[in-house]
Amino acid sequence: MFYVENDYFIMSDSDNMLQLWNLIIHNIFMAVMAAELAHAARSESKSEPERLRFSYYTAGTGGAGLTILATIFLLLGEEVVAYSKGEKSKLKPFTGMLNIDFGKRIGKRNVYLLNLPEVRSAHETGKVQNLVEQFDPVVQAVDGIAGERVSMRVDLECADGRNTLALFSHKRLSVSVGTATAAFALAILEGSTQPGVWFPEESEGIAIEAREALLKRAAQGTINFVMNKPPWMVETDPKELGLGIYL
Repeated sequence: MFYVENDYFIMSDSDNMLQLWNLIIHNIFMAVMAAELAHAARSESKSEPERLRFSYYTAGTGGAGLTILATIFLLLGEEVVAYSKGEKSKLKPFTGMLNIDFGKRIGKRNVYLLNLPEVRSAHETGKVQNLVEQFDPVVQAVDGIAGERVSMRVDLECADGRNTLALFSHKRLSVSVGTATAAFALAILEGSTQPGVWFPEESEGIAIEAREALLKRAAQGTINFVMNKPPWMVETDPKELGLGIYL
């Protein structure tokens, strides 16, 4: 049994709770990647973040089974909250298809708009963003064929034309969740968080100076992990304008 009531997820057994955690931890991880991109832009080149885009891909169900199917069906019933120039807007779910390049071992995949919490939290911590999310609506039986690959890409565009991205790809979603959970637990034990309830992007949630170590620890075992690089450095077919200049 799985249902949502007033934004709280209620599960019937521990196995489903673990599957739901698979989904939650990656939303948190993407939010931290986005915060680190924005921080780097402001500190390294005094650029002002203007637009964030979150893209998410899983092969099969990523080992999350029926939980991911239930989540998709629930999200398909929600309007997508996005922000443009600081103004909140609502869009139809599973529209706005984009073909996103997730780099080596994943390649280009179509992604669609879904309503995920990191958009609101990123906006409330001072950034403007749009969100694209993609899930494959298949049952757990195909995971043995499709695998459990997962990939998360965050794109940052700045007002001065600076474009950077963060990319995280792993061959097994379930393993990557365990590694990321351990990285967050270690950050807590090291005193990198403050008492209270915080968005993961906030410095009280994870101290700014602790983000780099957290991300590197969580990235152990990945097939591709990139932070704060221009898109052409990770895409499978970058476009060269000439004289070694790429888009």
